[in-house]
Amino acid sequence: MDQADIILKSYYVVMRDGVRIAVSVWLARKAESVNPRPAVLVTTRYWRAIAFRQDRPEYQNSFAMASHLWQRGYTLVLCDARGSGASFGTREIEMSPDEVADIGEVIEWIAAQPWCDGHVATSGTSYSADTTFLSFVTNPPPLKVGVSRAVDYDVYRHLMAPGGIVNTWMAQVWGELTGAQDRNDAESLFAGRPDEMINNVIGVRPVDADKDGAMLAEAIADHQTNFNTQNAVRLFEFADSTIPGRPDLSIKFISIYHYQDEMQASATPIVYRAGWYDSGTALGAMSIFTSLSNPKRIIVGPWNHVGNYRADPFQAGDGTTPKAIPMESVYALATASLDASFKEDATPLEMDVLEYYTLGENKWKSTHVWPLPETRMERMYLSADSTLRVDQSPPEFS
Repeated sequence: MDQADIILKSYYVVMRDGVRIAVSVWLARKAESVNPRPAVLVTTRYWRAIAFRQDRPEYQNSFAMASHLWQRGYTLVLCDARGSGASFGTREIEMSPDEVADIGEVIEWIAAQPWCDGHVATSGTSYSADTTFLSFVTNPPPLKVGVSRAVDYDVYRHLMAPGGIVNTWMAQVWGELTGAQDRNDAESLFAGRPDEMINNVIGVRPVDADKDGAMLAEAIADHQTNFNTQNAVRLFEFADSTIPGRPDLSIKFISIYHYQDEMQASATPIVYRAGWYDSGTALGAMSIFTSLSNPKRIIVGPWNHVGNYRADPFQAGDGTTPKAIPMESVYALATASLDASFKEDATPLEMDVLEYYTLGENKWKSTHVWPLPETRMERMYLSADSTLRVDQSPPEFS
């Protein structure tokens, strides 16, 4: 089927407490000609879909991924997390218990739709990688595997306060981004982009039934009291800080490891990728490998955040122009894992293994044990010539 034969359909799915969650599905124009198939859910904080003045399917950020998945027998579903995008509700903190529960309910809804064969995978990068892991928490029966990249396994130690120093830049920039999205402020969101982009974007995409935008306006009004990291920098000074006036809401909720017991109880298989130079995601990969009992395949390579560039200080060139990786190749890595989970004729994945790329040596290796048996610890000391030294003599600073 040609790429142009898929279109985006959007709905509200009502949660247990009445909150309406916006969901978009890439479906065939002639749905009656397609048999039910497995679905892949991406739950995002960053607008599941965009409303354009000149509206064409290929303008959507998710179109390329949806086309790739469709051609390989999967349906892509995108969901605005509670209190974001076109979804109703508020966000008292990122990745709240209510948001986690919503993901399980959306998976159950997907599995019951006529275009789904009852089997669901979750996937995503960055925040949607977080929600991929969170999809394991409620253990919905239709969920069969999670395939993701660049998760925030420990937001405090790996992202917001690495080494104990609060990353105020991250809090500010991420807060500006999510704040603009919560206001449905496309002009601020795309500032600095080509005029044709700004002029064509209206904002987040409403659901199909919201013909006059009234429901979207009501949802956006819900978002105006959302938690925002710009106003919460002090919270990241401690790993167990709580929201003022809400001792039940700790920043621990923002970290995936907080739900470790529930994730392990689900025993959902995990395929996860991280980059050595992508913030603390490689540290998160090692934490996942050594702490979670789920069947898992962890891969750490020379990638940037999205995986579409090579992040490698030893690559050829002057270091200013990283090698691009086609997005089709990035998608193919995910679909290979999906095929192993859903297709009987696919080669099964070896699980409980860590694959890692050694930079400089430029070789892929694998292990079932981490740290490696030959690992040795060595203390190093600062030197006056801006180097590290291994002897114990004190540094000589003038």
